[in-house]
Amino acid sequence: MKQLTELREISAIYGRYLRWYGLLVAACIVLNWHAPGWNAPSTLVQWLGVMALNEIFGRFPAKAEGHMPFVIVGGVVSLALLAGLLRVGGASSWIAWFGCATCAIGIATRTVVVPGYSFPLLLAFNAVYLAFYFFFSAAITPEVVTRGLARMGFILLVTGFVITVMRRLLERAYRLEDEKERFAQLSENIEEVFWLTDLTKYDMVYISPGYERIWGRSRRSLYEQPMSFLDAIHPDDRAKVVAALPEQATGGYDIEYRVVRPDGSIRWIRDRAFPVRDAGGRVYRMAGIAQDITSLKDSAARLDQQRLALANASKLSSLGEMAAGIAHEINNPLTIIQGNAQLLVRMAERAALTRGDLEGVSQTIALTTARIAKIIKGLHAFAKEGGSEGLETAQLKSVITDTLGFCEAKFRHHDIVLEIEPFADDLLVRCRPVQISQVLLNLLNNAFDAVVARPVRRVRI
Repeated sequence: MKQLTELREISAIYGRYLRWYGLLVAACIVLNWHAPGWNAPSTLVQWLGVMALNEIFGRFPAKAEGHMPFVIVGGVVSLALLAGLLRVGGASSWIAWFGCATCAIGIATRTVVVPGYSFPLLLAFNAVYLAFYFFFSAAITPEVVTRGLARMGFILLVTGFVITVMRRLLERAYRLEDEKERFAQLSENIEEVFWLTDLTKYDMVYISPGYERIWGRSRRSLYEQPMSFLDAIHPDDRAKVVAALPEQATGGYDIEYRVVRPDGSIRWIRDRAFPVRDAGGRVYRMAGIAQDITSLKDSAARLDQQRLALANASKLSSLGEMAAGIAHEINNPLTIIQGNAQLLVRMAERAALTRGDLEGVSQTIALTTARIAKIIKGLHAFAKEGGSEGLETAQLKSVITDTLGFCEAKFRHHDIVLEIEPFADDLLVRCRPVQISQVLLNLLNNAFDAVVARPVRRVRI
């Protein structure tokens, strides 16, 4: 990040240099100054000399590095030229060219060896370069100035290109590094398992650390054997998962299954997969999220138990409301049985018991007993656990009749007329009889409460 910050600062400085250069060029145009041409190799060597000066005075390192002796030699020669200690022509020219070449070696060494080198010394050379160039000239004339500006323009162009390219490369590299770091932080801290597979190579591209927490197995095993996750799936769910895998290439899948951890504990998993397409629209990867939903499953099971308990409580409440009527329904037949039994005893004591009397009394007792049995049967059916009851074929009339046995006395006691629409005795329905009986009893209780205070009391089924 430090290199990128430096490069952005350098870009700002470079922008200011460009503005000054533009003003100088504009002045030359106004003055009608022209340059006959420039020598590119000479300009490049002079440029390297000024770079050395900036490296020495602007960014001298705290400790000596391998490239610094070359830079120092080139810088000293450049300073000697600027100070007038060396003159152009004769032996001093060779010294000047040697110093600049030595500086070039140092700069190249720094560029290759030192990591993150961002060419900070490319920018502050402009003023020094002008003095350096003018020193080589016999006199400062319009031709000299314009030629210097032309050479400076070439250098600025190259410098700007280098700065722009390096800045974009660094920004892209840091952006990718930042995205990679954020993705790693996200994937390593979420509870879910994020996975990515390559369908062309059948390889596991990435699996988040959540796999080790939920599956209890190492990610390395999955990288080595991408299909090894099937070994942990519960035997009853494995076929379902295997059947869903071919759907990856068409549109993904969303399934739930159980995994058995090495310690024997079982986890419920919701696994969702999404296709990843290339530029041509072909699916070449699959991305997915596997979520541990064990707690959700446990909560759902507890809710089911609570709903069942609530239904049973409601059923008992309904029975409580009908208790008086049911007691009356049973008490009346018992009174009849008791009366007939006493009649038989008295007739036997008087020796007045005939076969016809015995048959009549027996028939009355049998019918009354059947009535009690019917009520008890209804109570027994109503008391069943309806939550675990399966579908079965039942006679609708039998279900309704058994339920009416609980409330007929209550309705009669309050002068409520209970009418039943006629229907076939053999009408069969596919249902859960206990639950139907519970619903019907609740409806009858609600109907009773709705009409009991009316002058005309009538309920129709």
